[in-house]
Amino acid sequence: EVLDGIARMREVAVLHVDAGQTLEFQPGGLNVMLTGLKRPLVAGTAFDLELLFEVAGPRRVRVDVRNP
Repeated sequence: EVLDGIARMREVAVLHVDAGQTLEFQPGGLNVMLTGLKRPLVAGTAFDLELLFEVAGPRRVRVDVRNP
């Protein structure tokens, strides 16, 4: 969301995803805030992230770390 020319993040408590729908998290669009990291993220690396869906349950996705 851009307000007065400044990009602002706002928390979304629930994100509805239909079966077969693809969402892409990226700068300027949807993104995930990671907290409690044990080490810094390094561009060129990847890690597994577990997402919890209300109906489908937990799903692991591979996250590629890159520079914005």
